[in-house]
Amino acid sequence: MPTGDLRIHVMRPNVSYTQRTWKDSARSRLEEQIRSVLTGLLDEAIRVKADRERDRLAEIERRRQDELRWQLAQRRDANAKLIRELEAQAGAWFRARLLRSYLRAQHRALGETKLQATRQGVAIDFLEWAQHYVDQLDPLSRRPHDTDMKEDRSSYGSGPEKLQQTLARLLGRDWQEAWKMGKTALRMPPRASSSFLHGGNDDEGMVYSPADATEAPAHENDPADEDEFDA
Repeated sequence: MPTGDLRIHVMRPNVSYTQRTWKDSARSRLEEQIRSVLTGLLDEAIRVKADRERDRLAEIERRRQDELRWQLAQRRDANAKLIRELEAQAGAWFRARLLRSYLRAQHRALGETKLQATRQGVAIDFLEWAQHYVDQLDPLSRRPHDTDMKEDRSSYGSGPEKLQQTLARLLGRDWQEAWKMGKTALRMPPRASSSFLHGGNDDEGMVYSPADATEAPAHENDPADEDEFDA
């Protein structure tokens, strides 16, 4: 119901309550409060301006913090890639050292005896092949990568199961299936037919020395092998 009273309300956007109100009263009419109204409106304008400036600076700081976090994430990601590369190189180098140490021990055990194997029906020098493979592993070797030596990781079983099999071989878990060196004729154990040296006949996968070679001397663990690996 109209009262005839004149009122001035000060409100802010998106705010339901009134910031300030001037109205007719028993002591003074609204027209007599003009100075107070103008002063109040000026004070409110100053507060609004200060709030907007505070919000603007807060938004600048928020964006600055977002940028700093993004830059930090980028640096961490770049460092993580370099760390993975370093660890891959160190792991390959350590594995190459292990295999080189074994090849030196094998050379001392067999002397000048040549070991041959068949790969896809073609006779190859096993020790020469092994040295080439180790050079592929070693990041400090200057030999370029041989695409024939790269592992096909798109095939089935290239995940954790294959990693466990590799670790098992390097830790000696498959010693029953390993070739026994030091004889004039060496054959692959029956269960090892799944290795890279296998085929469809009895000779496929055989490792042997020349027919006129003498049996290589028996070889026990040589402390020098461990010294070379630890050097």
